[in-house]
Amino acid sequence: MWSGIFNPDKAKLKSKADLKRIRALFAAYRSEEIKILCCISLSSGLGLIPPLMVANIVDRALPNHNQAELFLFTGSMVVAALAMGLVGVYQGLQNHRMGEGIMRDLRVKLVTHLHRLPLRFSHEGSQAQHDQASEVGRRVRAGWRALLQRHEKWRRKRYQPQK
Repeated sequence: MWSGIFNPDKAKLKSKADLKRIRALFAAYRSEEIKILCCISLSSGLGLIPPLMVANIVDRALPNHNQAELFLFTGSMVVAALAMGLVGVYQGLQNHRMGEGIMRDLRVKLVTHLHRLPLRFSHEGSQAQHDQASEVGRRVRAGWRALLQRHEKWRRKRYQPQK
């Protein structure tokens, strides 16, 4: 149920080298980071508008019976809510772009590293998989063979002519 944030076994940054590698991953996405921070600041500012408008409605528009101010303040609350929604969507888009880009960069680094490895490395792994699959196949065939032999013995015994 808990997210594991307080789990003492969770992974921790061991050295400054880990932090440098993480910074290097995010370096290519500096513009997305800035856009996300701007979205956070903008949505925080827009989140202040509705309480201020409620205060203006209660303190100015209702006591003065000013319908124009009431519509202005309520309209600005609606516009602020819509703007916060749009900013949230844009922020989600930037988060998605940055996250997917980092994942793509990691995949490219991994595949590039694997391509640099000697061919012998990939054949050793595939040979081990082949040997393991051959062993499994051998055991399955042996099991079927034993089952068929038992069935044949049972059939002979059952249909043996009575003397």
